[in-house]
This record gives sequence, structure tokens and C-alpha cells, in this order.
Amino acid sequence: MRGGDIQEDGNPHELHQRRRLVLPTAARELLAGFVAGAANVTSGYPFDTVKVRLQSSAPGQYRGAMHCLCTIVRQEGVRRGLFRGLSSPLVGGTAETGVNYLVYSRVLDALRPDDSSATPLTSVAVAGAVAGVALSIVLGPTELIKCRMQQAGSAARYPGGPLQCLREIVVTEGGLRGLTRGLGATMAREVPGNALFFAVYEALRRSLLGAQRQQQQQTARGLGHGVGEPLTPGPVSGLTDLVAQADAPPYGRDAATGGRRATSDTETSRPGSPEQHGADATRHNWLTEAAIAVFCGGTAGTLMWAAVLPIDVAKTRLQTAQPCSKWDVRLWNHWVMLWREGGLASLYAGLTPTLVRAFPANACQWLAWEVVMRGLQDHSERAK
Repeated sequence: MRGGDIQEDGNPHELHQRRRLVLPTAARELLAGFVAGAANVTSGYPFDTVKVRLQSSAPGQYRGAMHCLCTIVRQEGVRRGLFRGLSSPLVGGTAETGVNYLVYSRVLDALRPDDSSATPLTSVAVAGAVAGVALSIVLGPTELIKCRMQQAGSAARYPGGPLQCLREIVVTEGGLRGLTRGLGATMAREVPGNALFFAVYEALRRSLLGAQRQQQQQTARGLGHGVGEPLTPGPVSGLTDLVAQADAPPYGRDAATGGRRATSDTETSRPGSPEQHGADATRHNWLTEAAIAVFCGGTAGTLMWAAVLPIDVAKTRLQTAQPCSKWDVRLWNHWVMLWREGGLASLYAGLTPTLVRAFPANACQWLAWEVVMRGLQDHSERAK
């Protein structure tokens, strides 16, 4: 029973089985993160391959991103060229994104104010930075293998695929310690990048959801007036309260109705009535929230990658460098050499494919996260 006063219907054994299928909050966050990571990696991998080739190649080898893409497809094909080495980042990306969202959500819950006010964006950024440390530990070794596999000539060097690459690193580069190559550079990219990523997403999302809910309130007040009556402004809680509502994820309280009471199946709704309008709004609310997730996720990912790309370029050079070569140096030395090599053009090598990849990949990631979390939350509510 809920609250000790409502008798639950249904077979007790069936109720018990349904409740066993309800995942704890942390497990839901982890599972949604796994799906989000798979969506990101799969949708963005061809662009990432082009980016790594541009970053790790000698100056002048490719005339640009399109020339690099055409060269890869012509010489190596789509599957063996653009998607070569996908298995390692797919496993790693799935795991690291799951860890990323799990740690971010848990830290954010710890930092969330006790009252109903919106969580400050500084707390969102802090939670993202802490999650960046955790995901770097998972991401570092898989990114090392991915970068090696995406290099030109990797098909001949590693005919056995990512597992052969893994064995060679362990055997020739100091055992398991070799897998930590570039870990510090990965953290230098992920900690500030993750803070920016989550903060931008949340800021945009709050703004758009706040505007959406304000419009819904105005529409609802208009439906409450008689025909011909003027639409006069009623008591509005204000943008601050709307932002506080938007601070709760769409899979949170009253997730199935987007924070509004849905019209039940037993209610009779007149066409054009407030009840009918509420039912229509509920049915179409998911589309609006999906569009918000796509826009905010794509924008956050694009801004994040534009900010951290010089770190990523140096990290790629570091992880693809041969031991004891001139590129086998610290991150700072890579920046100095890149600047001497070509200035900003070298520091921002691969900018075009990176930004082209960033929007769709991160849009897919956030959309998958929101959809899976909504579905799991709805399942949890129905199973109670």
C-alpha cells in the first residue's frame, strides 16, 4: 500500500515480480549512460577517425577534412577505414559515459540545496568536473588503443585488431603501465571540458524549459476564460520558480506527465476543453523535450570541443608517439612543438571534423539519456 491507506490491486505474486524489476536510481543512471555512450560513439566515430588522422599526420599530408575523408574511403573503404577500431571505443565509450552520468548525478544530488530552489550552475560544473576525473580513468586506456587503431597504416601494423594493439602496448611499453600513457592529458581535457559540458547543457535546458512552461501556464489561464473574455494576466510564479521546476530532470517528479496531471482514461474530455488540451499537451510533450535535449546536447558538445581541442590535439600526439621519439614528451612540450610547427592551425588540427561530429554525436547522447531515463522512471512508477 502507498501511504498505508490505499489497497493495491492485483495478484500479490505479480506485484512482487513487478517490483523486483524496478532498478535503483543509480542503476537507472548507469544503464541510461551506457545507452547514451553507445549512441555517441557509433554516430560520431567516422568523424573522429578523420580528426585523429588529421591530428597525427605530418603537415601537408591531407589538404583538409574532406580530402582526408575521401582518401580514407578510397584507400581503405568505409568499414575498414572509417569504422576501423570501433570495438574498443564502443566498449570504452559505453562504460565511461555510464560512469560519467552516474558520478555526475550522485555528486549533483549531494550538492543540491535542501529547499526547492534550483541547483546553482556552479554546483553543476563542480559535479561535471568530478565526473571528469572518474571517466578519465576508464577512458584513458580505450582512447590510447583507439588513437593507435585510427592512425594511417594501422591495418598493416595491427592485423589482429584492437586486441593485438593492446597486447603490443603491454609487451613493448612497460606492461600495464603502458596503458596509462596520456592519462594525465586525458584528465586535463575531461575535467574542464566535462564541467563546461554539463553546465552549458543545464543552463540552456533550464532556459528553454522555463520558457516552455511559462507559455503553457499562459495558455492554461487562457483556456479558463469564457468566450470573448480578455486574457488578463493572473498570478504568475515568475521565471525563478519556472527555472526551479526546470532544474528537476524530465525523468524526475511526475515524469510521465512532464510535471502536470495527465487526464485519466476514465475522464471525459470535451474538444477544446482544458482537460482535452492537457491531454494533447501531455501526448506531445515528449517531442518538445526531445527537441530540447537534441539542441542543448549538441550545443553543449560543440562548445566543449571547441574549448578543449588544443588539449586533445596534444593528447593525440602523445598517445600515438613512438616510445623514445621526439613526440614522447609531456603535454606542455607538445603544445610548444605544435605552436612552433604551425601556430594555431596546428593546435586546432581537426577542428572541422571535430565540430561536425560534436553536434550530432552529443545530441544523440543526450537524447538517448533522457529517453532511457524517462522510460525507466515510467516503468518504476507503474510497478509501484
